[in-house]
Amino acid sequence: MATDQIKAVGGRSWTVQDAERLRRRIVDEHARGLCAVADGDEVLAVVDAYDRVRVENEQLLDALRAVLEALDVPHAATIGGEETRCRVLGRRTVHAVIALRALAEPNARMDWEIADLRERLAEHPPTGYVTQEQAQAALAEGKTWAEAVTPAKPSA
Repeated sequence: MATDQIKAVGGRSWTVQDAERLRRRIVDEHARGLCAVADGDEVLAVVDAYDRVRVENEQLLDALRAVLEALDVPHAATIGGEETRCRVLGRRTVHAVIALRALAEPNARMDWEIADLRERLAEHPPTGYVTQEQAQAALAEGKTWAEAVTPAKPSA
């Protein structure tokens, strides 16, 4: 899992911000043909560790986005629609919890777990009811309330 501390060669503890500043300095000095760093192995270790943490952070953000996709189900326009929404949300929540438990494991395969969560979410799309937004749009088009909140019939 991602951390804001990086252990580098030589026992020095680096923050992600320290590593980013050092990486920028190295890139800048390299571009200008300068070299002000004494221990090249430590520099390479810090840059490598920074890249690993950056990738882990990106994966963590992707996991959070997937969980948000699971839980951010639009509200229904009617009580009957809300019952359908709750069933869909319940199924999606179960899959999000399963994914979070798997991601919390020390050797989690983040990319695979996130992709699997998105596959499970695709099996339970937030459909089968009219959302508040859809009802408002239908009313703005001049439909009656009854027309606006009636779910579209599935096409054969």
